[in-house]
Amino acid sequence: GGGAGVIGNLDPGSIITFVNPISQVQPNMVVLSTNVTGANGENVDVDYRQRVVDRFKKRPQGGSYSDLELWGEEAAGVINVYPYTGSPGEVDVYSEVLANIDPDGIPNAATLQAVLDAIELNENGRATRRPANMFVNSLPISRTGFDVTVQNLVAEDLPGTQIDIENALTEFFFNREPFIDGLTILPKKNVISSTGVISVVEDIVALAGGTFLTATFKLDSGGANLSTYTLGNGEKAKVVDVVFS
Repeated sequence: GGGAGVIGNLDPGSIITFVNPISQVQPNMVVLSTNVTGANGENVDVDYRQRVVDRFKKRPQGGSYSDLELWGEEAAGVINVYPYTGSPGEVDVYSEVLANIDPDGIPNAATLQAVLDAIELNENGRATRRPANMFVNSLPISRTGFDVTVQNLVAEDLPGTQIDIENALTEFFFNREPFIDGLTILPKKNVISSTGVISVVEDIVALAGGTFLTATFKLDSGGANLSTYTLGNGEKAKVVDVVFS
């Protein structure tokens, strides 16, 4: 590979050459597939310190939601784990990976297995972490797309203001997440509202010294404008398109 982290990832078809060729072995090798995707180390100021704070707030409890979250996040590249009570005797654990692994944070099959393995923590052929009566389903998050329309935007630097609005909306929607009672730390981020969307746009427009009429949002798949949208189990959000009319 090309080094540690994301820089070491290689696409199928890439050529790897031995630095010191081995006798009777072809010096060039072709990458056929990728089993595990490399990820960059966590950011100390943003990720590590927040993880320490969360760990202090969520003490081990012998198989609680907070335990499932902490155990699952031990898997490489996993940044969020959302556990829910499923069918009798089961828990559904939804995982999200770093955006540099997948833009929507969707884990692959190998990562889902790594999350399950971290929760099981198999030692000497025995699962020593999870309670014996708990069956774990390791699942990927989903990422629902939305379109936003900003009406009658007026600003001195119109192109720059539009880019700032798009960036702010992208961050706002991407950071919405499910709320799990007894696990999620306030404030709640599971409801996307028209007032919230308008507030994001208003903050940017005010800084630009401009004006706008209103902002609306709807599902990218179609339908009418929404007043609110509540994220479901393992569901997160993203902006697909921002239209200025």
